[in-house]
Amino acid sequence: MNLKSKKIRLPDLVGKGYKDFWNFKGRYRVCKGSRGSKKSRTTALFFIYSMMKYPGANLLVVRKVYRTLKDSCFTDLKWAINRLGVQDYWSVKESPLEIIYIPTGQKVGDVIEEIESEDVAINPSQYFVEGNLIELKPYETIKDGKVAFNKEFRIEEIKKELYDLRLEYDVAPFEFEVGGVKYLQNNRSIDQSNLTRIVVMCQALKKTTFENWKFYTKENSEKYVNLTLQDMMKMANIMQEHTTKAMATETLLTHNLENLTDDELKEYDAKDRYEKAYKNM
Repeated sequence: MNLKSKKIRLPDLVGKGYKDFWNFKGRYRVCKGSRGSKKSRTTALFFIYSMMKYPGANLLVVRKVYRTLKDSCFTDLKWAINRLGVQDYWSVKESPLEIIYIPTGQKVGDVIEEIESEDVAINPSQYFVEGNLIELKPYETIKDGKVAFNKEFRIEEIKKELYDLRLEYDVAPFEFEVGGVKYLQNNRSIDQSNLTRIVVMCQALKKTTFENWKFYTKENSEKYVNLTLQDMMKMANIMQEHTTKAMATETLLTHNLENLTDDELKEYDAKDRYEKAYKNM
C-alpha cells in the first residue's frame, strides 16, 4: 500500500483544557476530569498520535473486565484514528481486538481473553528498560528511561539494618562466671531492670547475697545460682558495657555511610561490617 504523509494540527483536535496532560514529560500520565469531560477520548488521541510519532512503541490496553474493552477503550481508539483523519494508516481487527499501524507494524493489543479468569502475578519491581525486562533492586529507580541509583534510599535502608543489628547485639546473651562455672545471661531491658532493682534492695537491706538468680546453660536449661552483691555489680557493669558497645558500633557505621561511594553502598554488607566493628570496638 502506497501511503502519503499527512500533516495534523493538534490544537484543532485536542481540547485546550488538556494542554498540561498532553505536554507532560514525567513517567506517569494521569488524565483527570469529570464525567463526560472527554478524558478517555483525549487519552485515545494521545496514544494514537504517540505511536505514529515513536516507531518503536507498542501499546497494551487493559481493563478490569475483559468483555467491556470492545465498547470502551477499543471504540475510543477507533474514534481517535478517525478524528485524526489517519484511518488509511491503520488496520483494525475485532477478533482478537487489535489495531495495527500499517507503516511500521506497531500494535495496540489487549490482554488475551484466556487469562481473564486466571490469577496473574505482577511484579512491581520489573520494568522494561531499553527493550529489556529487568527487576530493580529496592534502591534503584527509573530516571529518564534508565536505571538510576537512589543513594538516599540505600543509606536509609542500611541504617535500618544497622539499627536492627544493634538491637540484636544489645540483648544477646553473654557468659558470666560464678564459682568457676560459666553461665549464659540475657541482656534484655527487663534483665537490666530486675538486676538494678535487686541491687538497690540488697543495699537497702544490707544484704550481701541474693538467692536463686536465674541463668541459662549452653543447652538452654535453667540454672538458679546464689549471687553476691559483688557478682551483681559486676554483671550490671557488663550489661551496660554491652549496651554501650552495641550503640557505639551503630553510630560509628551510620556516620560513615555518607563518605562511601555509590558502588560501596551497593555492595554494603551491614551484618559483616557490624560484626567486625563490634569486635574492634
